[in-house]
Amino acid sequence: MVSMVSVVTMMSMVSMMSMMLHVEISFAVSVSSMMTMMSVVSMGMMLNGYLVTMVIDVSVESMTVDLISRDESSHKNDGESEELKKNM
Repeated sequence: MVSMVSVVTMMSMVSMMSMMLHVEISFAVSVSSMMTMMSVVSMGMMLNGYLVTMVIDVSVESMTVDLISRDESSHKNDGESEELKKNM
């Protein structure tokens, strides 16, 4: 009997909380979505340039590393590199 009452009160409290939370969340989401959209657009513009430069830097670095490793492998005799290619 006691457990049933406590369960019912818990359920009602949870439903009340969820209703209030839902209202608060929807309001907060509508406000924050506008704010985040504005900030995301401005951040996106900044980040876009930053990310592009980072990507370019990374690609350039990987290319230079690739070229350096190719140079080093070409210094060795061709037979060795041919065998390595076959193994790969």
